[in-house]
Amino acid sequence: MALNESNQLKGDPFELLGVPARFDLDSQAIRRAYLARTQEAHPDRAGLDAQAEGVVAAVNEARRILDDPESRATALLRRVAPDATEWSKSPPLPPEFLMEVMEIREEVDRAIADRDGEALQKWLAWAEDRRAASVDEARAGFAAGDRASHLKIFVTLSQWRYVERLKETIRGAMGELGIKPRVANSRAL
Repeated sequence: MALNESNQLKGDPFELLGVPARFDLDSQAIRRAYLARTQEAHPDRAGLDAQAEGVVAAVNEARRILDDPESRATALLRRVAPDATEWSKSPPLPPEFLMEVMEIREEVDRAIADRDGEALQKWLAWAEDRRAASVDEARAGFAAGDRASHLKIFVTLSQWRYVERLKETIRGAMGELGIKPRVANSRAL
């Protein structure tokens, strides 16, 4: 499929980069596909075509989406369950999850106010573990491939977003307090 087809610029990131539409994608495969597509749109090959800039921007966005597991899961869910956008009108988040996050949020706020680096480290580790569990749940849901599993992935993604926002808060506070996180940055995974 040629990159200069205008409909592809509006397509999904899997199609744009020419990689299989699946959750488990190798980061090197994404990188190779990205480099091949950007090379096709390079001015030395595509000339001074105004559309080439749009292609490069679309390819960059596709790589950004596919490099991030949460964004990749969202894109894949849109592809395999097009009606998933209807589910978002009332997120079916379990009340126990919301209560847990609210309680943890209070603990995090207390740790920030007390400048308690150990507590912040503990909650950051909790968030990283919760993120890893979300990745595993999404992987299992996509492998199952049925509507019930897709709905569960939607719930997992909604929970994942809460956890990511909490992580951002913790990391921001740690930065302001001069505390170096002891856990890996999940965006690098």
